[in-house]
Amino acid sequence: MTYETFLEWIPDLVQSQLGEEVKVRLHTIYKNNNVRRDALCVLGEGCNVSPTIYLDKYYERWKQGISLEQISNEICREYEINHCGMYMDIKSFYDYESMKGRIVYKLIHYDHNRDLLKDVPHRRFLDLAIVYYLLVEDPFIGSGTALIHHRQREMWRVDEEALYEAASVNTDRLLGNEIVPMRHVIRELLQRDMRRQLEADMEMGICTEEQVDLWAVEILDQMMPADHHTMFVLSNANKYLGASAVLNQEHLMEFAIGLGCGFHVIPSSIHEMILVPDTETLQREDLQRLLREINEEEENVQEYLSDQVYHYDAEKGIRMISE
Repeated sequence: MTYETFLEWIPDLVQSQLGEEVKVRLHTIYKNNNVRRDALCVLGEGCNVSPTIYLDKYYERWKQGISLEQISNEICREYEINHCGMYMDIKSFYDYESMKGRIVYKLIHYDHNRDLLKDVPHRRFLDLAIVYYLLVEDPFIGSGTALIHHRQREMWRVDEEALYEAASVNTDRLLGNEIVPMRHVIRELLQRDMRRQLEADMEMGICTEEQVDLWAVEILDQMMPADHHTMFVLSNANKYLGASAVLNQEHLMEFAIGLGCGFHVIPSSIHEMILVPDTETLQREDLQRLLREINEEEENVQEYLSDQVYHYDAEKGIRMISE
């Protein structure tokens, strides 16, 4: 059975099993970098909030020999576990003034998202695109994000410039803007992972959390000795979709003044960028190779941002090094 045939069969099977009280619809969701995922939307009577049930994993289950009936049972079970049975008042989403304070932006690759960009307001930035999304907070379903499409912009009767102005203020205000040494980031990751691995030993009193943290620092010293290249990580406070922090030109200027020089910018993912001061001895070819290795090792294609290294200085701002 092809994947297309699978998509034809599954909605009807799930609908039959759940009954006429619910509505089962198949949706195609476009993710970053032209990633397409097919999902079921199951709405119960009186509800307008549905869990997203992605179908690619269930197709893999079918290829492993699981029957369509069993897969339908598993999908229904996922729906029963995750549906909240609520009706969300979305009137405020129609009011731009109510939503204006929640609009922020993120960066995605321009060429890799041409189809998506046809449907969303955006503007070019280097080889990237600035797109806009809403920060959604709800006491029942928690926090989330919602990409703003042209239909929302038209409903609000605003242009892209208005979205950009709102997002320019809100992104830093709501998400923050941080530049921290790479060494600090790696240290925190090492300490977190080692605490997790040695959790049982700490509970038994074999070692303390302070000792584990010191061991992590010793490992870090071996990985990154004192004469290692100095790098910094630029992101937001949540380390999520934080590459857009590079759009804060005032923050970049302050950082450059503190360094006393310009710096290269490596777009390591949609979540962060790596900053390398010009005082380092790394050549542009080294930086380009580093970025290529980062992109090759990244398993999640949706995390990819660019294969271009940028440079910032106070006079020219940020630009691609090929310019």
